Amino acid sequence: MVVERLIEERKKREEIFRNLEFHLRELKRIAENYFGNCRFFLFGSVARGDYDLMLSDIDIAIVTDCNDRERILKFKAEISRRWYFFELHVLDERKWEFYKKFIDVYKEF
Repeated sequence: MVVERLIEERKKREEIFRNLEFHLRELKRIAENYFGNCRFFLFGSVARGDYDLMLSDIDIAIVTDCNDRERILKFKAEISRRWYFFELHVLDERKWEFYKKFIDVYKEF
């Protein structure tokens, strides 16, 4: 049973990584529905290209002026139901500038 689950998980992750740009565009569309105009960045091991298919999450920074915690939590809940391995960072511009001090590679979508 465990082996079958791992095989299924691997297939799902392979599909996500194979079609990553499609999933990122969809994620961005959903983010824009919640926050309006926002900036959207991929960073971390996936952006660098040195990720581990089974161990890495997909780090996403969403830069927005929305500070409504309830809206942010609803967004994160919706995304986690669909794509649980996305690690979402919903940030204002000031926090994003701070994050960038510790991020070696990021890509805007």
